[in-house]
Parts: sequence; C-alpha cells; structure tokens
Amino acid sequence: MFGVDKKLIDKVRIETCAKYNDEMVCTDFNVHYLETMLRSADISYTILNKPTRYLCNAAYYHMLKKNPNTVFIHIPSLKGMRIELMDKLIAFFNDICSN
Repeated sequence: MFGVDKKLIDKVRIETCAKYNDEMVCTDFNVHYLETMLRSADISYTILNKPTRYLCNAAYYHMLKKNPNTVFIHIPSLKGMRIELMDKLIAFFNDICSN
C-alpha cells in the first residue's frame, strides 16, 4: 500500500504497525528484506513502528486484519521529491513487480 506524506523530503517511510480503537496490529511482511532492497537501490528510507493517526493508518489497519503480509510505504509529494528519487522509485517498483 502507498500513501503520500507532504512532510517527507527525498525519502520513503515504511510503516510497520497500525492502530484502530485500542488494537494495534503489525505487519508480517519481511521489512528487513525491503530495507536491503531499498539500500541496494540507493533509496533513503525510515521505518516507523508507531502508528500514525490519519486515514492511511485506518486503511492499513483494515488491510492488515485481512492480510497481515501487507506493508505500507509513504512517499513524498511531488514537491518533496527530486526527479532522481522518482526515477529510482519507478525503477525499484518496476523491478519488484517483474520478479
């Protein structure tokens, strides 16, 4: 899953958990593998283990309840993303989808 965070500048953020009411759920997705792939593609990233309180969190929560092997990645808005990062992300996700 993807969301846009206009506060991000030239990096992506991997979300590992979501919270709804008082229940927190976390992904079963291999985040360490994703980190390795992002590093090899020279894409800056952060990992957030604390749920946000926005619409993305609610959507992620409901998806994790259906499929715990889901991961949520926030990307910068166009204003916060240089063309180099955009090109890297396009190549990165094209590569992942073709494998």
